[in-house]
Amino acid sequence: MKLVLSCIIIFSLFYNCTYYQKNGIRGGYSLNNLSKDRVKINMKLNGYTNRSYLAPSLLYRAAEVTRKSKYLYFIIYDTSYDETYSYYKNPDRIDLRKNFDGSYSGTYTPGNTIVFTKPEGSIFIYMVNDINKIDEKYHYMINDADFILKNNIGELNL
Repeated sequence: MKLVLSCIIIFSLFYNCTYYQKNGIRGGYSLNNLSKDRVKINMKLNGYTNRSYLAPSLLYRAAEVTRKSKYLYFIIYDTSYDETYSYYKNPDRIDLRKNFDGSYSGTYTPGNTIVFTKPEGSIFIYMVNDINKIDEKYHYMINDADFILKNNIGELNL
């Protein structure tokens, strides 16, 4: 019985996390093609997924998009991160009991408010095949898409 309960708890924790997927009800990524070699990648996580997953997921998705677009390298030239909040309030609770003498006694428990923090972010990438076309002062910003994908950098495997 304990094993079944443990499995249910573990499953529910992973079920509620945002999977690395296209944007849906539980979050995910989406793309906006700005030009042939420039893309905006958006990612929204749900309230059960830790914010620390956001940047690695965006990086990994940028590498995937770069290779699918037949480019080798990309530069992240703009980023934005934000959080949205949603609130759920449990109702107040009053428990009344009838005592032996016919009187009533009870307890009042105020409801608590649960806050869900939903991280979201976007990156703008510029994709290139020849790094020599990029001004040398930006070379420290170049990301090798194959290196990221082959070494699973940023892949979360949720």
